[in-house]
Amino acid sequence: MHTYLWTAKDQWGNRVARRITAQTVQQARTLLLESKCTDLQLQTDEMMEISAQYRAEMEKFSAEEQLKMLHQGQPTMISLLKQNFKLLRGTLVTAVVVGTLGVCFGDQFMTIMGVAGILVGPATIFWVARPAFEYTKLNLAKAWCRWEEVLQRVERLRQFKRPRNATFPKSELARLRAQALAGLGRSEDALREFETVHKSLGTPEWLYLAELSGLYEFGRRYDDALTTLRRAIEVGPENSNLWINYAFAIVHYKGDAAEARRALQRAEAIAVIELALPKVALTYGLIARKEGDISAAKHKLEEALRGLLASPHRDLAEARIQITKAYLASVYSSLSDQARARNYFADAKPFLEATGEAQLLNECERALESYRLAA
Repeated sequence: MHTYLWTAKDQWGNRVARRITAQTVQQARTLLLESKCTDLQLQTDEMMEISAQYRAEMEKFSAEEQLKMLHQGQPTMISLLKQNFKLLRGTLVTAVVVGTLGVCFGDQFMTIMGVAGILVGPATIFWVARPAFEYTKLNLAKAWCRWEEVLQRVERLRQFKRPRNATFPKSELARLRAQALAGLGRSEDALREFETVHKSLGTPEWLYLAELSGLYEFGRRYDDALTTLRRAIEVGPENSNLWINYAFAIVHYKGDAAEARRALQRAEAIAVIELALPKVALTYGLIARKEGDISAAKHKLEEALRGLLASPHRDLAEARIQITKAYLASVYSSLSDQARARNYFADAKPFLEATGEAQLLNECERALESYRLAA
């Protein structure tokens, strides 16, 4: 049995969050429809349920709280201060009063205590939030293939001492380390650490194969990645994320638009989580571009970019944002809109060079050069 988080409208038209336990996502959808819910949107699937980050924590929260956490953006100092303002308000007011009295009466000790009181709250919040900031930086380093930096930040996260329910699981850090080793070309070391992690977790076979495919992709072993992802789909054909990942990979790396379209249709027949909708739009954009429908490609790629830029997890979406901009550069060049093409390419070029996306980089450069020569 799996537990899925959905949003929907209940029979009175109110927007609600519901956790449904069922054998499959289709059974969960049927249960919601039988309870007269409409406008269904899947929020979490089997992959997110099994995730080490979710498994230990989600049972403590209501469906509404889980939904809020799912769409909560990456932390900034300002957002953390806003979230904790009620807790800090009393301390800040007291500190301001003490500091003001110290200034008015020339009492240096009171002035110092007031200033210290004003600073201690934000400083405490920042101190507690350091692992979250570090994790965001790690994800950005991973997106840009800065693998040595990823290894360094994994070690920093291991050293943080925090309450048990707020730590990063050792398995997650080991998985990130294996990805970095694969990116550095140390495939044997990466596979050894990867196998150790999954044996300790008892990972389902379909998820093991899906993550192994990702490991191959980080190591730029794209044929092995696709073969392994197909095996994952054979074992877990009811997981829409597997079909979406396969659709993107087969059109991005192999240019097979027909196979990618079939895979997306399978995903949509199951149910697509809300956070994956921009990747679906991106993949449809690549399909349309490959099929020669440049207008449709532009529409879908712009839709994907809007969704990715609005993502609450920009660090996790960074790679797809840059890939989308690169494809938009090619598309706008085909539409003779060179100003937009050059702008998108200028944004994406450093990423393409850093991550070894040589084929896409060359396509963009050829498209821009062809227009220049024709003009």
